[in-house]
Amino acid sequence: MKKVYGLLSICIGFACIVSSCQKMAGHAVSPASSSGTGIGTIAVGASGTFIYQVGTGPIVTYITPNVGFIIGTDTVRNIPATAIIASNPATNSSFILAYSGTSVGTYDMQAGLTSPTLNKQSTYGAQKTNISFQNTGSTSSNSSFGTGTIKGTFTGTMTDVSGANPVSVQGSFNITQ
Repeated sequence: MKKVYGLLSICIGFACIVSSCQKMAGHAVSPASSSGTGIGTIAVGASGTFIYQVGTGPIVTYITPNVGFIIGTDTVRNIPATAIIASNPATNSSFILAYSGTSVGTYDMQAGLTSPTLNKQSTYGAQKTNISFQNTGSTSSNSSFGTGTIKGTFTGTMTDVSGANPVSVQGSFNITQ
């Protein structure tokens, strides 16, 4: 039951960042080119992957069709936002990463991770993500799975839902949908 409440708190946190999302006029994003060297030590993987490592634990890879992204609006800051969702139904685990941006750059981000052995979250700005390629858009007037490609890396610190037991986390993503 604790895990259900943990996942629920992660989803609520995500909803606070990207809630009541509306398509931005002319939401095709540019530049659509690679730049930057990334952050962290996990290189961007093959297309259709989301890869992460918590502390010195194993490197975990989620693959298509269980990875995707949503384009919307950060309603707190009223700016475009992106959320990446990755899961593995076989292991009952998921990772959600959100940042206020839709183009190449380095951003503060918020993340949540839940699995049978972990329930971690970060506060906004406790992690950074470096977007090396993003050419995306939204397909509806509401928050929806976007279209296009997004690639990048991330690093930071996550804690238990209570804010205790900090641990480093890093990873990368390469998603086309």
